Amino acid sequence: MRFDMKLGLVVVEFFDDSGEVATTIPSPQKLKAYEAALSGGQAHAPPPLAPAPDKAPSAGTGEPRNGRDGLAVVA
Repeated sequence: MRFDMKLGLVVVEFFDDSGEVATTIPSPQKLKAYEAALSGGQAHAPPPLAPAPDKAPSAGTGEPRNGRDGLAVVA
C-alpha cells in the first residue's frame, strides 16, 4: 500500500514475480480520472460517497459496555 499525496488516496499495489507492479486498486484509469478531476481536466470524477444511513431501529445504542475479559464492546 502507498499513500498518493497528490490525490489524497491510498493505493493498493500488487507485484509480480519480478517486482513490477502488476495491478493497483484503484485501477490506473481511475487514478488518472481522479488526477484529471483535481486539475480541472475533462475526465469525470468518481461519484461522491453517500452519507451514512441513520441507525436501524434494531441497532445498538452505540454506548460502550463491558464484554468478556473486561474488553469494551460497542453495539
